[in-house]
Amino acid sequence: MITLDDLRIPQFENLPDDKLKKLRDVADAIDLEDGDIVYNAGEEGDIFYIVLSGEAVLEHALSKDAQVIFSSVQPGYCFGWTALAHQQPRRATARCRGASRFVRINGNELRRIMDEDHTLGYLLYHAFMESVLDQLFTRTEQFMSMLSHHPDLKNAL
Repeated sequence: MITLDDLRIPQFENLPDDKLKKLRDVADAIDLEDGDIVYNAGEEGDIFYIVLSGEAVLEHALSKDAQVIFSSVQPGYCFGWTALAHQQPRRATARCRGASRFVRINGNELRRIMDEDHTLGYLLYHAFMESVLDQLFTRTEQFMSMLSHHPDLKNAL
């Protein structure tokens, strides 16, 4: 059973209890073990996740033998943003690091309650936008740092 406290994550800190209850009503929990795949790149992004315990790492395949971890999602944070867009493929693979417990929210249900309750929809999209922007800025900084170490570009910078 999901409690309101499970949903009191930084992204949802401004949501009143009546709005959190709507999220709780469409959520469930899943327990996974170290190394378990939460989802694979290319699959339809139909579930949104909140990490309750453990950790999720997001990785991208450079080749069939090389995976690069580009993000680590700690307890109290969420991932699986493609669930907010209808029928979008996952861009990364999510894997458990350590035994982990997640809240799962079906993307169709999440979008439905956001459409039905426009105040909740606005508050959630605002929270999601903040998180997505933080990730975008982090990835941009990582990319620029990587470029600054490229031997062909070092002299140009």
